[in-house]
Amino acid sequence: MLTTEAENPFGSRGEVDIARLNGDGREGRPLTALLSDSRAAFEIGRDAESLDIPVVMSGVHYSHLANDLSVLARWPKLLLDTSRLAHLRAIEVLVGEIGAQRLLYATAPGGCPSSSLFSIIHAAISDEDKQLILRGNAARVFGVEDAPVDLTPPALPQRIFDVHCHIDPDPSWSWSAPQPGGLGTLLASYGIQQSVASSILAITWDLEEGNAHIVDECSKTGQLGYLVADPNDLSRTRIVLDRWSKSFGIVGVKVHSQIARQPTDSEVMRELFRLLASYGLPVKIHNDGDRWSGGLKRIIMDNPDLPIIIAHGGPGWPTVEAAELAANSDNVYWEMSSSYAQLAEARAAVQLGHDRLMFGSDAPLLDPAFVFGTYMDAGVEIDDHGVFWGNASHLFEPVG
Repeated sequence: MLTTEAENPFGSRGEVDIARLNGDGREGRPLTALLSDSRAAFEIGRDAESLDIPVVMSGVHYSHLANDLSVLARWPKLLLDTSRLAHLRAIEVLVGEIGAQRLLYATAPGGCPSSSLFSIIHAAISDEDKQLILRGNAARVFGVEDAPVDLTPPALPQRIFDVHCHIDPDPSWSWSAPQPGGLGTLLASYGIQQSVASSILAITWDLEEGNAHIVDECSKTGQLGYLVADPNDLSRTRIVLDRWSKSFGIVGVKVHSQIARQPTDSEVMRELFRLLASYGLPVKIHNDGDRWSGGLKRIIMDNPDLPIIIAHGGPGWPTVEAAELAANSDNVYWEMSSSYAQLAEARAAVQLGHDRLMFGSDAPLLDPAFVFGTYMDAGVEIDDHGVFWGNASHLFEPVG
């Protein structure tokens, strides 16, 4: 039943990682089935219907969660692992939709074990459900020994400054999640005392209306905000910056090259950054394209006095390239929010130095507990005041 790499699947906390367990349906043993794309869940459910063995779906992700949930509802024999459940309150949502008895703790291949573990322990579900997810269900399905799991919450830094958040005036139609009580209330439950947010509406649909909303939120609530810049419309971006760049609480600019469909190494992006440099606000960029690091290096060289924050530490996940850019440039910062972080690369990146590494969660898209696990597994100490507070506080002076 165990793979050759998983002779001991038991973690130090007592949980069982089913990503390190294997099965063979031809011998009547449990199977794990990896979701290769958004359509795979239906195929797995259809094929598993005739099997009289447990089948565990692996890789359920927020990008195709609605489809996966419909499959899980149609085929109640299917089980689900937690390897890619990085989105906000994912564990609570799944427990409510399909029940804790169908969830099994797992980490993605090469991923950070504490990410999934922390999100389960932090979830607002019963201790009994947590025990089931972390060990009890695996004991039942795979025939391994059951035992109590240590549910002690992970220690958190005394102060956390989150540099990657979002606000949405209507979360019901976007990729965000509801924020009952506001973003500040949501983040406070994770020990985050300060944050900088951009408007999802401005990123995805309406530049002016979305930016107007973040300016209004900053004015009313004391939230810190990024204005969103559009590389495809420099004239409107200039209007937005002229109108609101000096508004109360506006401390930076956000650029999302993936949604704008402009790779980081494009001439359009270089022109945008020349415009942004004239305003002097720190710029956080979500990179895109195979040559993103080379393109960003040219942008950095073009604008040596412009503070630049590498969102996700790369093109969506932490990379050595991002850490090297920060280590070799006095004006470059980075953070590691991601649902795809790889343990080895995150550790290698952190080992290059974290003088300008900051904490970013990508809330309310991602769960801060999931992301915090990435930082811990990468080797960042909880008492590293620079990473969790000081670096962001210094960058966004005088608000820190």
